[in-house]
Amino acid sequence: MSSHVGEATASPSPPEGLDKRQERYWLIERRCKDLCLYLDVLTRNMPRYEKYVLSAKMREIGYLCLELAIAANKKQHKKTDLTRFNVQHEFLRQLLNLAVEAKHIEPRRHRVACEKLDEVGRLLGGWLRSELREDS
Repeated sequence: MSSHVGEATASPSPPEGLDKRQERYWLIERRCKDLCLYLDVLTRNMPRYEKYVLSAKMREIGYLCLELAIAANKKQHKKTDLTRFNVQHEFLRQLLNLAVEAKHIEPRRHRVACEKLDEVGRLLGGWLRSELREDS
């Protein structure tokens, strides 16, 4: 087990009895939560002058992504929330890149965060495609 919280934590498996759509939602929600937890660890050691701007914004967007995933799951028409989720996801990716370029986070931790963010992005892309197929 890694000494860094959030780096090697295993996610629980989905509960029994979920249909495919519920399981997909459960998975993206779980990955968003994992990302939020890791962003907290990642930003904890940022310089004080960035802690209240860049790191706070990164954590805020991580929570917003989770909120948008929950909102999209609860609504009949999901495209607006999923599109907003997609935009916020990309904004978070750019903030992570900015943080590593400014040397506020280590490249190794940036790589772990990007892997988590990429997984959320893949799940989100699949969800968006499935919604577009259902609408056509």
